[in-house]
Amino acid sequence: MNAIRAIRVPLLVPLALLALGAASFAWADHELPAKVASHFDGQGQPDGWMPREGYLTVMAIIGLLLPLSMVGAGLLTAALPAGSINLPNRDYWLGPERREATVGYIARHMVWLACMALALFIVLNYLVVEGNHETPPRLSNAVWLLLGVFIAGTAAWGVLLALHFSKGPSAAR
Repeated sequence: MNAIRAIRVPLLVPLALLALGAASFAWADHELPAKVASHFDGQGQPDGWMPREGYLTVMAIIGLLLPLSMVGAGLLTAALPAGSINLPNRDYWLGPERREATVGYIARHMVWLACMALALFIVLNYLVVEGNHETPPRLSNAVWLLLGVFIAGTAAWGVLLALHFSKGPSAAR
């Protein structure tokens, strides 16, 4: 199994999220005013504005490049020398008999992190559009729930990764 094959099935989820993201940006293009409240303070009040095209471009670039870089980092582990990969019990996990499975696990794990990032940007885009429908514009407090869920998901992702690789040679057999 190589790293590309390891992420084939989980890759369907971010591809579906990319399609949903593209649809949400097409929707936003029709829903946003020409001048978009694009940055909000802690109380949801706008404190930054930009043209609709600029907002959509920035959100699309960040919303696409961040998840793609995560998937790319996961796939890159297949090409990196073992010494440049920082893992607990690295010699065990990157030994010749386990390296392929380890790289596959890392690649799949990074795909799920990319999915969380894509979902974050899709929902954030929705909240910004809805906030710009308010008079005056105001970002919903739901953004705090969104950020909390994303932080909790990222923490769980990290714990699962750490637990998987913290197993020593005797526990992992």
